[in-house]
Amino acid sequence: MRRPGQRREGRRADRLVRVAVIRISVAVIGVLALWVPGAGNAAVASIRFGQAVSLRLPAGAQFPGVLSASCPVAGSCTLAGRYDGSSGMSHAFVLTRSSGHWAGTVKLLLPSNSRPKPNGEADSISCWRAGSCVAAGRYTVGSKIKGFAATESRGVWRRGVEIKPPSNAAPSSNVFLQGVACTAVADCVVAGNYSDNLGHHRIMAATEADGAWRRARELLAPVNASPTEPVYLDSLACPAPGSCVAVGAYQDKPLHNFAFVATQSSGIWHRARQLIPPKDAYPTDPLMSVVSVACSTVGSCVAVGSYVNSRGLLVPMSVMEHGGKWARAQHVTRVPANAAARPSLTFMSASCLRNGSCLAAGRYRIRGGGTGAVVMTRSGGRWISATEIRVPPDGGTAAKQESAASAIGCSPSGFCMVAGSYLTASATRLMAATG
Repeated sequence: MRRPGQRREGRRADRLVRVAVIRISVAVIGVLALWVPGAGNAAVASIRFGQAVSLRLPAGAQFPGVLSASCPVAGSCTLAGRYDGSSGMSHAFVLTRSSGHWAGTVKLLLPSNSRPKPNGEADSISCWRAGSCVAAGRYTVGSKIKGFAATESRGVWRRGVEIKPPSNAAPSSNVFLQGVACTAVADCVVAGNYSDNLGHHRIMAATEADGAWRRARELLAPVNASPTEPVYLDSLACPAPGSCVAVGAYQDKPLHNFAFVATQSSGIWHRARQLIPPKDAYPTDPLMSVVSVACSTVGSCVAVGSYVNSRGLLVPMSVMEHGGKWARAQHVTRVPANAAARPSLTFMSASCLRNGSCLAAGRYRIRGGGTGAVVMTRSGGRWISATEIRVPPDGGTAAKQESAASAIGCSPSGFCMVAGSYLTASATRLMAATG
C-alpha cells in the first residue's frame, strides 16, 4: 500500500516528509507550454513539440520540482512546487507564464505558525482566471505536518492559511493536501489525508466560501474498505460548482489494493466507490493506483494510474467516466516510437478540454537506455498519440537521458502546459518548450 503524498511516481526526495519520496522522478521539474491543435473539434490531432529550453529558479535553489500546473486561459499558466534553499529549508513556490514571458519565481508565505523554520511545498494549484489562483500544500510546525492554502488576487499572493482537519482528527495528526480545484473566485475545494483519533489514515475535503476556509470533513471510504488500513486521496477535480471528483487508493478487508473514486454533487460528498480493475489485472491483488483525475464537464472525467497485470508487471491504466458512470479500467498500451520493449510508462498527471479530449503526462524507458518525458492525447474514446518531449541541448542523450513530465494543465480552449525535468552532465534542471 502506498504512503501519503505518493501521487506521482518519480517525484523528488522530500525532506519535509518521508512519504513523498517517489513523487518526482529526477528531482527537478520544468515546464513545457504547448498548443493543442484542433481544440474545439471532435478529434484532436497529435501534438508536436519543439526542443525544450531551460528555466531558472532562484540562485542556490536545490532539488526543485513543479508539482502542479493550471492554465485558466490561453497563454496564461501558473506552476506550483518546491525547492530547497541554501539553508536546507524547503520553500513552496509558484511560477507564472503570461503572453509568452515567465515572471520571477514567487516564494509563498506560509501560515504564521510555520515560523521560525517555514519548511513547505505547494502540491497543487488551480486558477480561475489569470492572476486569480489558489495553491495548496503542506508545511511543518515543529515535527507536525499541516496543510495550507494560499490565494492570489489580481496577481498578488497572500500569506497562506492553515486548513483545519476534521473534528475527529488525532491531536498528533499530520495533514497532506493533495489537490485543489476552483470553479470561481473564492469558491474552491481542497482535499487530502489525515489521521483520525484512532490513528487510522483517512481522507478529507474542505470548501472555501466567501473567501474563508471551513474546517475539513471526512470523506467516507468504500464499503469494502478495511476499517483499520489507510485510505489515500491523490487527486481532485471540480468541473462545476458543487460538483467534484476525488480519486485515490485503499485496501479492502482481505488487504487487496484497489483504487476508488469519490463524487460530490450539489455540494454533498457521497461515499467513495471502488473502481473496477482491468480484465487482465492480477487475480489476487491488482495493486491499483490512480495518480490524477481530470474532467471536461460534470460526469465526463478521466483518471490515470497503474496496476499489476496477470503477468505480474506494473503497467499504466486509465479509467473513463461517461454520463456519470465509471467504466472498467483499461490497460494503456500506446507508447512513443522510441520506447523500450518494456517501456515502463508511468502516468503522473492528466488534464481535459471542454470538447472531451484529454491529455496525460508521464515518463517511460527509451530503447537503448535512459528515460523520456511523454505527453499522451486521448480523443474519441482512445489514446491517439504518445509524444516524447525533447530535452534541451545540454541534456543527456541515449542511455544518459533522464527526463520526465509530471504536471499538466490545460485551458478550456486547449492551451496546455506540461511540467517536466531533465538531467545535464552535472545536475537536474527545469525546462520549457512550446508546441
